[in-house]
Formats: sequence, C-alpha cells, structure tokens
Amino acid sequence: MPFNQVVLINPARTVQKNSHLNGCLDAEEVFFNFGLFSIQQYLHMNNVRSIVVDCQIEKLWDKIDSSNDSISLFCISIISAFNGPDSNKIIDEIKEINKNNLVVIGGQHFIGHLGKSAFDIFPEADIAVSGEGEDAVYRIVEQWKMYGNDLRKWILDELPENCFLKINGGIYQGVMEYRVCDMKNIDFYDYSLYPTTNCLFPSIEYSRGCPFHCTFCANTRNNKKYFRNRSVISICNSAKKLLEQLGLMRLKFYMQASHFSISNKDIEDFYIALGSIAGKIEWRTEMRVDSYRPGILRKLHEVGLRVVDIGVDSASHNTLNIMKKTNNPSEYLTTASLLIKEAYEVGIICKINMLIHPGDTKETIAETENWLIEHKAIIKAISVSPVLIFPGTELDLNFSHYQDLYGTRKIESSELAHYGVYEVDPSFYLSNTEAKEFSIKMCRFINNKDNYAYIKSFGYHKIVNNTSKIKEKLPDSQVNTTTPFLN
Repeated sequence: MPFNQVVLINPARTVQKNSHLNGCLDAEEVFFNFGLFSIQQYLHMNNVRSIVVDCQIEKLWDKIDSSNDSISLFCISIISAFNGPDSNKIIDEIKEINKNNLVVIGGQHFIGHLGKSAFDIFPEADIAVSGEGEDAVYRIVEQWKMYGNDLRKWILDELPENCFLKINGGIYQGVMEYRVCDMKNIDFYDYSLYPTTNCLFPSIEYSRGCPFHCTFCANTRNNKKYFRNRSVISICNSAKKLLEQLGLMRLKFYMQASHFSISNKDIEDFYIALGSIAGKIEWRTEMRVDSYRPGILRKLHEVGLRVVDIGVDSASHNTLNIMKKTNNPSEYLTTASLLIKEAYEVGIICKINMLIHPGDTKETIAETENWLIEHKAIIKAISVSPVLIFPGTELDLNFSHYQDLYGTRKIESSELAHYGVYEVDPSFYLSNTEAKEFSIKMCRFINNKDNYAYIKSFGYHKIVNNTSKIKEKLPDSQVNTTTPFLN
C-alpha cells in the first residue's frame, strides 16, 4: 500500500458553549484554528506537504483521497471539548475507510492536559500529542514516512516526550525533550496554504503561554515557563506582507495573544513601525486589566486597535481572591474602570468577559451586577457565563477544596462531562441554573446585535451567512467594505 497524504483536520464545534450570545447573533460562527495553521506552516518550512481540511466549512471526503488502497496520516486538532463529538465521528470514519490509517490527536489546552488519558475519550486514536504540536507532528511525520503505520517499529528516542503512542494495548511515550516553537523565528505565515480563507479572517500571533495562574484557565501551569512573544518588527512584517499578499487596501485581523502585555519601549516601537500602515489596518486583541497603563490604548488606537477583550471576570472582591485574579481587588477594579473609560474615550469597543466562579453566591454576583450597571454606558459588549472546569486547571486539580469549602458540585449529566469538562453548581447558595439565568440577564442588559456583530467580524470567530445584515446594521463609521474575506 502506498503512503499517501498528511491531512490536518479542524473538527467542527458540535457542542455549543453556555451561550454568551443570548440572542445577540443569529448567525453561524466558525473559528480560525491558529494552532493547526502554525503546524501546517512548520511542516511547510521543513518541506512536508500537508492538506488542511476545515470540517466547519467543508466535508473531509470531498477534499482528500478516500480510497482504501492508500494509507494516510490524519492529525486532528481538538482545541476543546466542544469539538469532541465531531472528532470522534471523524476518527471513526477514517478507520472505517482504512483501518491502517493513522490518527494523531492534539490540542494544546485540551489534549495537552489529558496526555495519555486522551485515549480513554478517543479510543480509536493511535497517537496523542500533549502541548504545542509543531515539533511533535513534524517528527511523527518523519517516523511515518520511514516505518509506516507499524508503530512497533517507530523509534521513541526520535519522538519528543509530549508524544504518546498506543501499541498493542500499551501506551508508550517519546523520549526526546519537549520543544516549543521559537517565536523569534516567525516572520510571516503564508495564508495561501490554508483553505476556506473566503470564510475566515486572518490572525497574527503575538504571544503564547501565560505567566499567571488564574484558577479556571487551561493556559497556565505547564505553559507558565513557556510564555514568550514575537518581536514588534515581526508583527509589523506580518501585517505588511498580508496586505501585499492579499492585494488589499485595508486589512482586518485578530492579534492572537495569550497575554498582550507590551512594555513602554515596545509601545513606542509599535507606534513607529505600524505608523506607516496605520490607515490600512484594523485589529482586535485581548488584554489583562493589570497590563493597563494610562495612555496605552490611545496609542494603540492610532495604529489600528479597534476592539479589545478584557477579562475582568468578577467585580466581587471575594471572588477575585478565590479565582487568584489579583492580590488587590480594590486596586484591580479601579484599574479596570480606567481601562474601560479610556477605551470608550478613544473609540475602541471594549468587550468585557465575566465568569461565575466556585464560591460565588447571590450576594457576590449582585456586586458584579452593580458594577456592570455603573459602567453600562461605556461597556459596548459583554460575555458572562458560569465557569467550566477544564482538565489541568487549578479548579480541576484541587476540586475537592472548592467542593468542601464552598459546596461546588460537578454536573455529571452535562453533555461535556464525557470529555472531562464539567459544568458546576458554583456553591451551596448558587445553582448552575441560577448562574445561567444571571448570565443571560447581564448579556441582554448590555449587548446589542450591532456591537456584537462588529466585534465578531474581526475573528478569529468569523460570522458566516450574515454579512449583509452586518453591513446594513452597523453605523457607516464601523463598516469596512474593503475588508478581506468578507464576501
């Protein structure tokens, strides 16, 4: 049998989140899988040809060879439990076509924390990649080209330690040191390699990892020591080359940042470097409250920042302490107010993210409600939802602490529970149902379709089949008729 294709797959999200849209948007959404895109670029730089299939938009077997006389290597990027059901369905289809096809599963913040236990959830997979996948997938491809689908012949000494192979019922781990992508070497990604660009807005990656330890976040612990960002010059080069490659007068993109923290020196470099194309770019990113310094948003607005996501997460001093968001809740909330006010004054749409966390009660969420009411005039969009417990987070690893102290209870019947992600009753005094009701109330209180459609138009979530509605509803000053991929 010939060894045929290396196929990179982005599965569809078939389980919906606790809807933070709450009627704000009636359009389908798709997400740009930047991790998969980065793996594809890494393979390309190492002279490995791969095919990307985005199952949100296209059918797997319309894109690739499905004959049973060839063997392919399928790498599925499962970025969260929301993609779990479609991923299992895809794996079953792959094995049904040819049982000799090899299936690799990964996803830094989901499979990354599951490790070898991922095989319990995805039993038909052959290999699991924990953590960042560029180097691991490349080395898997090299072994596959040499030894095919007979994993017994593969050399564990030539696979990194974040690779787990299932062989004859046993699980074996790679031996080489885990390597993460050196972002200093990234200058420009070739978006022409990625399919369905007529449906997805581009992202430009700024940083990976996270130096903080919020209890609910999967991008901590293992990734703390791996936090790093690209150079300002590299970011600017990406924007300039995207404008050139796509032949655009104006570029709209998402600045992909696990933590967008920029020094005083970097802000000046940003201002100077992006100044030459400031009238040609518009972008969205996310910031932490404690990254804010007065005047920073004014300067970033001048070089294209139009939407900023702020993870305030709670306005209760007690809850902020529980979630390890800050050591000084009073100062934190004062800074959050200044940040939101500056965004409003300079013309940046500020989207606030709030969570209902273990330990929350009706009294603590009332504090958050009062804070939101106080700031309603300057907050343009909001996402509020009860926390989900993801594998590998502080909430997951020390769940008994929250259970004993606050009465937090996992909801085992949840659709996500099969994939190791749990909805919860936050406390003895607040149920999941009550938390959801509060979330819907706050979203309806602040959100409107115009602002929500506008922020979503930046990706990495791209609104599909609703473009004409967006253009009709948005104020003229916010409609960009020359935006790429807006068909």
